[in-house]
Amino acid sequence: MSQGSGAMNPLKQLAFEKVLLYLKFMKKKIISVDKANYSILISETVPYVPSEKIKVGIMFPGSWVRIFTILYDNFDIEMLGANAVEVLVGMLRLQDEYMEFTFSLSKGSELVIKEDIHVGALTYDVFEE
Repeated sequence: MSQGSGAMNPLKQLAFEKVLLYLKFMKKKIISVDKANYSILISETVPYVPSEKIKVGIMFPGSWVRIFTILYDNFDIEMLGANAVEVLVGMLRLQDEYMEFTFSLSKGSELVIKEDIHVGALTYDVFEE
């Protein structure tokens, strides 16, 4: 999931700085900060599996803050075989239960889980969830 660089408006710049501050408050492990493209990468422990780490990306498309992780590269529904419907139903139920996030398929065929927060609604409480 990539984003082109370009002129940053003041609201987007403020959102970027707020997210960096919030990550520090939350004591998150920041792997990289790309100020030119306004993206952040953190390392996060998988809930209930403390030995597993995932990379969580944060980018700023338009007037939004997008928090995401790639669940599967080169995702193809056929690889699920007979379980495809069951898996998709499970994903839709999770999405219904947890309104904060959505599942999507990127143009590069990556299965992604993401949360989008409008920059105008970006507060510590909203981001922390």
